[in-house]
Amino acid sequence: MGEIVNNIVLLIILTLGSTTFATRQCAAGPQFCTRNGINYQPGDSVPSLDSCNTCWCNGNVSPPAIVCTKIGCPS
Repeated sequence: MGEIVNNIVLLIILTLGSTTFATRQCAAGPQFCTRNGINYQPGDSVPSLDSCNTCWCNGNVSPPAIVCTKIGCPS
């Protein structure tokens, strides 16, 4: 019986520790991209600065960043 109680206590401690780490990890910085004062969530399309490229908020980096294709615009 004592071993079961010890295992339950250990499981609770590990669970609480994981939750605390995840909370700290998420709170490290902004979780969105900003352009012209507008916030975009990771995965959202973001207006490009020209009319021929496509941009989006890349959430695979920390903090998220706006990335765009690099197609040369026609003259």
